[in-house]
Amino acid sequence: MAIEVSPPSEAGTADATITSMCVGGTTELSLNGYTGDIFWEYQAPGSDVWVYSGGNPTFTSDVLDEVGTHKYRAKVTSGVCDESISNIVEIEVEPQPVWTSYDAPAASITYGEDVASLLMWSTVLAAPLPGCVQQHLAAKAKR
Repeated sequence: MAIEVSPPSEAGTADATITSMCVGGTTELSLNGYTGDIFWEYQAPGSDVWVYSGGNPTFTSDVLDEVGTHKYRAKVTSGVCDESISNIVEIEVEPQPVWTSYDAPAASITYGEDVASLLMWSTVLAAPLPGCVQQHLAAKAKR
């Protein structure tokens, strides 16, 4: 008769490289300081159900295509020991920014003159989030 002795399950600490992004982004998740076999779980925004997502210490999330808070955690089991659950990592997913309209003030310029100094605009975000599509404004002087 053999007796299996396993070290206690230890979930360690879960982390993500990006925790705030626009729709369509991904993030890399990692687990450090664990003992046992890893089973990552994912919870979609507005859901209370955890679904299996992967089994490696480090992996890239699926494309996060829904606005809201996406959650990841790791369940770790060592041999026959009870499972241990890591901290929850929350990924905030924002909608893509949308350029609605811009009414430039009337200005008198000479054909071929640089108009960049006449246009001013601002963005809602202090810095672009990963996965956000950059919006550009172009202007051309008419003859």
